[in-house]
Amino acid sequence: MVLGAGVAITGFVAPGFFLNKNHPVGAARTLPEPQFMHELLGKLNAHGLAGAAGYVCESADESRASLVHGHFADPNVGHHWVRAVEPLHEVTQFVHVDSDFPGNPTPYSATFMLRQGPDGGFCLFGVI
Repeated sequence: MVLGAGVAITGFVAPGFFLNKNHPVGAARTLPEPQFMHELLGKLNAHGLAGAAGYVCESADESRASLVHGHFADPNVGHHWVRAVEPLHEVTQFVHVDSDFPGNPTPYSATFMLRQGPDGGFCLFGVI
């Protein structure tokens, strides 16, 4: 009985290894992919990196700051837009995004990996 209580506390409270960590930090819930990308790209296009970090999954490969600042901190980026969305692969959605740099005719391309949470919505898991 004591062992069961210990497992329950460590599994669901601290460190919480039974809990799903795919929900975005700083957001009340995950969002459907089109709404998620609209809101995230809105933050990135306004250079709102702190706001964009709130869309990163807790279980992302990188920290929120590292992921957002490492990929989007360049002040010369003009605008980001969705080029294509791949069909869902289990719990991961790949969204291909292009970004323009003023004076550069070739857009920069990246792929956003979105992770689907248990509520069906998505958060940003990584950028490749």
